Amino acid sequence: MNKARRNLVEIGLLALCFALTFFIYHRAFGVFFATDDLLFLMRADGLEEWLDKYPLRRLLSVKWFFTAAWNLFGDRAELYHLVILSVHALSSWLTVLLARRLRIGENGSRLAGLFFLLAPVGFTCLHWISGVQDVLLALFALLTALCLTRRGLIWELAALICYVLAMLSKEAGFLLLPVLVLVLPQPDGRSPVENKARAYRLLGVGVPVGFVILYGAGAFMERQIGDPYATKMGFNVVQNLLTYTAWLVRPWDFFPDQKPEFNPALWRWGLVLPLIWVMVFWRRPAWRQVLLKTVLVFLALLVPVLPLVRHSYLYYLYVPLIPVYLLAAAGLARIPGRGGRLIFLAPLLLLLLNVWQGTMRHEAKLDGKLIADPILRYAELGKVAVNDLREMESPLKGNAIFLVPFMGQKVDLAKGLRAAPNARRAWFVPVWKALRDGTALALFFPELKAATLIIDFNEMAENENRWRESKLYWIGGAGHINWLGRGVEGRHALSRLFYQYRDYERVRRELEVLRAEFPADVDLLCDICIVADKLGDRQAIGSTLDRMREMNAESPRPKLSRAILEMETRFNMAPAPE
Repeated sequence: MNKARRNLVEIGLLALCFALTFFIYHRAFGVFFATDDLLFLMRADGLEEWLDKYPLRRLLSVKWFFTAAWNLFGDRAELYHLVILSVHALSSWLTVLLARRLRIGENGSRLAGLFFLLAPVGFTCLHWISGVQDVLLALFALLTALCLTRRGLIWELAALICYVLAMLSKEAGFLLLPVLVLVLPQPDGRSPVENKARAYRLLGVGVPVGFVILYGAGAFMERQIGDPYATKMGFNVVQNLLTYTAWLVRPWDFFPDQKPEFNPALWRWGLVLPLIWVMVFWRRPAWRQVLLKTVLVFLALLVPVLPLVRHSYLYYLYVPLIPVYLLAAAGLARIPGRGGRLIFLAPLLLLLLNVWQGTMRHEAKLDGKLIADPILRYAELGKVAVNDLREMESPLKGNAIFLVPFMGQKVDLAKGLRAAPNARRAWFVPVWKALRDGTALALFFPELKAATLIIDFNEMAENENRWRESKLYWIGGAGHINWLGRGVEGRHALSRLFYQYRDYERVRRELEVLRAEFPADVDLLCDICIVADKLGDRQAIGSTLDRMREMNAESPRPKLSRAILEMETRFNMAPAPE
């Protein structure tokens, strides 16, 4: 094949990687910002300060990425996803190139790239904007490996730079360079002495730099009890490892990390994959060296997260599985005869599994209500809320109070689909969590000064002044936000809302708050009589009518006289004769 045609084929292969990625993960374009995304955007916008105590922690994948993306894309979440999916597609193509450098063969190389592209473990990384940390780690890990397969000082320098970028994307890649120097074949044309000197150069520079980045990223900081990233060095490490390997052989479990903790009960399933490796190691002596190298790289990339006691996630396998894809592709490519022509059934099956699992992740609900996947849940709730507020005639600015007049049924977010009938948690408002307690609204509405959530209406007592100068909204089911009005107008609308839902006690409470503000409002006094009648409180009707009569005696008005007559007739409560 001549060079021009080879380049054309390469461009076509790269285009195919992009097309497949966008086709399979097209629903990611509709996913809004989730909670961590909003925190990083608030820092990028200057609403909150970056935590400079550990300045090197995810410097590239968080601080630089979100700052650049916010300045370029603003709040257009689909453009963030475009970048992330493009990096994933590029990494799939780089996997093909790396497989070629490892002499897996053309079919095996393409197979390895498809495995990486289609693997369902990438779901969270490719739907969650903050998942860019793992996506960039994969990109620079592959580039590091590719540079190490080439000869020359310039490639050694390029490998070190890519390693540093990988570390600045996610410090979990600390062991990447040492293990790649150990397992990758040495470039052709070098003597053993030259290869040893090369290894010393790479490790002598790379490892100290890695330690500096680890220190600057806070990897050695003490974790307090209750910290999500709390660690423990004990048998939990083995249990965590077996949980991850169990997830890989249970394709029917489309959401294994719904409860993000290792599961000791899965240890039998967790042994399946290691036993397969042991069997291959025993039965195929020629594969022993490559199998050991594969397992070593897999463990080196996974071991940083194994001590975590309450933070086990499927997407942590996104990068560690790359050597496994290469090994699997090499094995399938060597199947002889007719079976070898059927090897591309493997990525087809993986594609079907990816589509099925992805569909289930999007559609799974907690108790038939909230979206089960927390990233999709909070992204959707935030999207609905922001869109509702943008569509209102009155723009969100100044001070705003968000009310929750009606609470739905409780949902157990910890146990989710496996929740016991009586297992429930305390009330919370999902849409408010999705908006980071309302603070993230300033990203989308810069004129907003303060946003407050009120569930307990006693907080809006008569002596509270906030509501008088605030815009009032109420939050309905599925996170929809509805406009009530400003100050007094909003509380009037709130009382009508309670009346519509026949919550007469709360209607009366709202009317009494307004009565304290406007004691001579005729319409308000009539409403109090009507609500008192709904509650069967004749005494309240009588006392309110007496007050209306006193007002009329002090300052007669036609409207007030008509209102008194209407109430007397309606409730058959004529005044007592003098």
